[in-house]
Amino acid sequence: MSEQSHFKTQRRYPRHDVNIQVGVIHRLKYKLTYATQLSEGGMLVYSGIDYPVGEPVEIGFVLPPENKLVFVNGEIVYSFLTKNSFRYVGIRFVDITHRLQEQLRIFAQQPSL
Repeated sequence: MSEQSHFKTQRRYPRHDVNIQVGVIHRLKYKLTYATQLSEGGMLVYSGIDYPVGEPVEIGFVLPPENKLVFVNGEIVYSFLTKNSFRYVGIRFVDITHRLQEQLRIFAQQPSL
């Protein structure tokens, strides 16, 4: 089983394939990057940086299709390097409002963009 498929089996919520620009703040440093998957519980982000597992992050992104600007706290739950040497991190949302979680659930149930 690949590392990425191992994490898929541990997810609480189904993920939606996306290509969304996100801003990540970690230890007061800002990085603009892209999310490739999104669910009501977290996201997969191309990071280029090996963020330590367990570290808190702040994330900002625009939620399609309504283009709503969203800010959420998260925690790095895993990090992996692809065969092509691309670094990705899995981020779990923490302290998320019920309303935002519901909006993300509805979004994740839609066909992929």
